[in-house]
Amino acid sequence: MKKNKSNNAWKNISKDYSKLLIPNRPSQDDCHNYGLLINKVLKNKNKPKIMIMGSTPELRRILYTYEFLQKVEVFCLDVNELMYKAMANFIMKANFNERFLKRSWLDTKLKDKTFDLIVGDEVICNIDKKEHNNFFKEVCRILKDNGAWITRHNFYTEQVKKTNVKKILLNLAEKINKGEYCFQQADNILYNNIFYYESSVNQDSNTTINHLKIIKREYKQSFENHKLNKIIKKLIGIYENNFVSMCGDYKWHVLSEKESECELSDYFIIKKKVYSMDYPSVKYSPIYLLKKKKIN
Repeated sequence: MKKNKSNNAWKNISKDYSKLLIPNRPSQDDCHNYGLLINKVLKNKNKPKIMIMGSTPELRRILYTYEFLQKVEVFCLDVNELMYKAMANFIMKANFNERFLKRSWLDTKLKDKTFDLIVGDEVICNIDKKEHNNFFKEVCRILKDNGAWITRHNFYTEQVKKTNVKKILLNLAEKINKGEYCFQQADNILYNNIFYYESSVNQDSNTTINHLKIIKREYKQSFENHKLNKIIKKLIGIYENNFVSMCGDYKWHVLSEKESECELSDYFIIKKKVYSMDYPSVKYSPIYLLKKKKIN
């Protein structure tokens, strides 16, 4: 992925972050689970050093508590300073022991064994698959031997392959029609479902621009004369205005659950895998507690 595409996408996301709902940002239960896992790692540590991959405001709010309890030192590390500043609008109080570092996750230029804890929300899917090994090596390098990496992680399951774009659109339109979802909820779920579905069938088309082409093609084939036509047409329009305007041709990189955990297991021990219970479907984006392996 080209650097300017990444920067442009995240600049747009930073402006429209409020449009994102679960599962495209941490849910209430995610925050609870992050808190439990972070507390487990930081227990009895004095002045621990913590790195947040990116600027996720929910993670920064959780770590604010530890500023007073354990004098934590927090570094938000990203290539996009605008995103960091924009996300401050979603934090009630600033962490005075928090600093921003404009660095790449693949080349942090930090000393070996710097951090007691690294936290990142859905970060792996932002890294090109070709770079995953280099990314994991860098995480291991800057993590202390007894440290941990906590991350919410996307993968697609076998269940995803049993659906298709037509079923996704029809299911969401029916739920809107019954009053179970508002359009904004359905829009976020549409993005997430298409995201996983395209990951399973064609990694190369996993951009919102390509998603929109696929959705519009299915609409013409199946829904122009359907009784839920107006709902589906409006849903597609909102998707185009929200997600396509935000993300454009930014490409996401998502593997199957088996492939993903096989990759991780080369570098990390999976100590815990926690699913949040307040998603539209339970089997979305678990949070992992990972300990690095001692690799000779």
